[in-house]
Amino acid sequence: MKPFDIRFDILFIRFYLMMAVIIGSFFAGVPYLAVLGLPIFLSALLGIRFNKK
Repeated sequence: MKPFDIRFDILFIRFYLMMAVIIGSFFAGVPYLAVLGLPIFLSALLGIRFNKK
């Protein structure tokens, strides 16, 4: 795990994934599942890169 080492396209993918999780949880009628968007938001904000190098 390496912080602040992320490509710009991965940042956008994580942002849209976060929005899909949050909006999807409200459309499904389970708003407390929107909390699952928080780790995605933090990984995008911090630029954390997940790889085995």
